[in-house]
Amino acid sequence: MAKLEITEDFPIMLTALDSDTRDFCNLEKLTTIGEFARFEQNMSQNVIVGGDFRKLLNVLSHVDENGLREVLPFRVGDRGLHLFECLAQTKGDLVRVQAALGYFADEWKAVHRSLNEGSPLARQLIVLGNEEDET
Repeated sequence: MAKLEITEDFPIMLTALDSDTRDFCNLEKLTTIGEFARFEQNMSQNVIVGGDFRKLLNVLSHVDENGLREVLPFRVGDRGLHLFECLAQTKGDLVRVQAALGYFADEWKAVHRSLNEGSPLARQLIVLGNEEDET
Protein backbone atom coordinates (compact mmCIF):
# COMPACT_ATOMS: atom_id res chain seq x y z
CA MET A 1 0.00 0.00 0.00
CA ALA A 2 2.87 2.35 0.77
CA LYS A 3 4.34 1.79 -2.71
CA LEU A 4 1.08 3.03 -4.28
CA GLU A 5 0.58 5.74 -1.63
CA ILE A 6 -2.72 4.23 -0.51
CA THR A 7 -3.32 5.48 3.01
CA GLU A 8 -4.24 2.91 5.61
CA ASP A 9 -7.02 5.13 6.96
CA PHE A 10 -9.14 4.87 3.79
CA PRO A 11 -12.65 3.83 4.92
CA ILE A 12 -13.98 0.42 3.86
CA MET A 13 -17.40 2.05 3.36
CA LEU A 14 -15.93 4.06 0.45
CA THR A 15 -14.61 1.05 -1.40
CA ALA A 16 -16.40 -0.55 -4.34
CA LEU A 17 -16.51 -3.86 -2.48
CA ASP A 18 -19.88 -5.60 -2.66
CA SER A 19 -22.31 -5.05 0.20
CA ASP A 20 -21.72 -8.56 1.61
CA THR A 21 -17.99 -7.89 1.97
CA ARG A 22 -18.61 -4.45 3.49
CA ASP A 23 -21.12 -6.05 5.90
CA PHE A 24 -18.55 -8.70 6.88
CA CYS A 25 -15.97 -5.97 7.52
CA ASN A 26 -18.52 -4.12 9.62
CA LEU A 27 -19.23 -7.25 11.69
CA GLU A 28 -15.49 -7.72 12.24
CA LYS A 29 -15.16 -4.00 13.09
CA LEU A 30 -12.83 -3.42 10.14
CA THR A 31 -13.39 0.21 9.20
CA THR A 32 -10.26 0.99 7.17
CA ILE A 33 -8.13 -0.61 4.48
CA GLY A 34 -5.26 -0.79 6.99
CA GLU A 35 -7.38 -2.74 9.47
CA PHE A 36 -8.47 -5.04 6.63
CA ALA A 37 -4.83 -5.70 5.67
CA ARG A 38 -3.81 -6.47 9.26
CA PHE A 39 -6.86 -8.73 9.70
CA GLU A 40 -5.88 -10.63 6.56
CA GLN A 41 -2.32 -11.11 7.79
CA ASN A 42 -3.61 -12.70 10.99
CA MET A 43 -6.10 -15.04 9.29
CA SER A 44 -5.39 -18.72 9.33
CA GLN A 45 -4.06 -20.11 6.05
CA ASN A 46 -6.86 -22.67 6.28
CA VAL A 47 -9.61 -20.06 5.94
CA ILE A 48 -11.17 -19.99 2.49
CA VAL A 49 -12.57 -16.66 1.34
CA GLY A 50 -14.18 -15.65 -1.91
CA GLY A 51 -15.82 -12.80 -3.75
CA ASP A 52 -14.69 -9.24 -3.25
CA PHE A 53 -12.94 -10.15 0.00
CA ARG A 54 -10.59 -12.40 -1.96
CA LYS A 55 -10.31 -9.83 -4.76
CA LEU A 56 -9.12 -7.13 -2.35
CA LEU A 57 -6.64 -9.53 -0.74
CA ASN A 58 -5.22 -10.42 -4.14
CA VAL A 59 -4.96 -6.91 -5.57
CA LEU A 60 -3.24 -5.63 -2.43
CA SER A 61 -0.80 -8.52 -2.17
CA HIS A 62 0.06 -8.58 -5.89
CA VAL A 63 -0.03 -4.79 -6.47
CA ASP A 64 -2.49 -5.30 -9.32
CA GLU A 65 -3.28 -1.75 -10.46
CA ASN A 66 -6.13 -2.75 -12.76
CA GLY A 67 -7.67 -4.85 -10.01
CA LEU A 68 -7.19 -2.03 -7.50
CA ARG A 69 -9.22 0.31 -9.66
CA GLU A 70 -12.14 -2.13 -9.45
CA VAL A 71 -12.34 -1.97 -5.65
CA LEU A 72 -10.65 1.30 -4.69
CA PRO A 73 -10.76 4.80 -6.19
CA PHE A 74 -7.36 4.28 -7.80
CA ARG A 75 -5.97 5.58 -11.12
CA VAL A 76 -3.82 3.13 -13.04
CA GLY A 77 -0.34 4.60 -13.48
CA ASP A 78 -0.85 7.08 -10.65
CA ARG A 79 -0.43 7.04 -6.89
CA GLY A 80 -2.92 7.51 -4.09
CA LEU A 81 -6.70 7.46 -4.10
CA HIS A 82 -8.90 10.05 -5.79
CA LEU A 83 -12.19 11.85 -5.27
CA PHE A 84 -13.83 11.45 -8.67
CA GLU A 85 -13.12 7.73 -8.83
CA CYS A 86 -14.55 7.41 -5.34
CA LEU A 87 -17.70 9.32 -6.30
CA ALA A 88 -18.16 7.05 -9.33
CA GLN A 89 -17.83 3.98 -7.11
CA THR A 90 -20.51 5.17 -4.66
CA LYS A 91 -23.13 4.68 -7.42
CA GLY A 92 -25.00 7.71 -6.07
CA ASP A 93 -25.48 6.38 -2.51
CA LEU A 94 -25.94 9.71 -0.68
CA VAL A 95 -24.37 8.57 2.60
CA ARG A 96 -21.29 7.31 0.78
CA VAL A 97 -21.13 10.43 -1.46
CA GLN A 98 -21.14 12.68 1.63
CA ALA A 99 -18.49 10.50 3.29
CA ALA A 100 -16.34 10.68 0.14
CA LEU A 101 -16.61 14.48 0.00
CA GLY A 102 -15.57 14.59 3.65
CA TYR A 103 -12.66 12.21 3.22
CA PHE A 104 -11.39 13.99 0.12
CA ALA A 105 -12.14 17.50 1.46
CA ASP A 106 -8.81 18.96 0.30
CA GLU A 107 -9.21 17.56 -3.22
CA TRP A 108 -12.83 18.81 -3.28
CA LYS A 109 -11.65 22.33 -2.33
CA ALA A 110 -9.05 22.21 -5.11
CA VAL A 111 -11.76 21.25 -7.61
CA HIS A 112 -13.88 24.20 -6.47
CA ARG A 113 -10.90 26.57 -6.82
CA SER A 114 -10.21 25.28 -10.31
CA LEU A 115 -13.86 25.67 -11.34
CA ASN A 116 -13.94 29.21 -9.89
CA GLU A 117 -10.84 30.02 -11.96
CA GLY A 118 -12.72 29.03 -15.12
CA SER A 119 -11.48 25.49 -15.66
CA PRO A 120 -14.36 23.38 -17.03
CA LEU A 121 -15.56 20.37 -15.06
CA ALA A 122 -14.80 18.19 -18.10
CA ARG A 123 -11.12 19.04 -17.60
CA GLN A 124 -11.33 17.69 -14.05
CA LEU A 125 -12.97 14.44 -15.17
CA ILE A 126 -10.83 13.61 -18.19
CA VAL A 127 -8.16 12.07 -15.92
CA LEU A 128 -10.35 9.13 -15.00
CA GLY A 129 -9.26 7.08 -17.98
CA ASN A 130 -12.52 5.16 -17.81
CA GLU A 131 -15.14 6.16 -20.33
CA GLU A 132 -18.04 4.79 -18.28
CA ASP A 133 -16.98 6.67 -15.12
CA GLU A 134 -16.23 9.84 -17.09
CA THR A 135 -19.79 9.82 -18.40
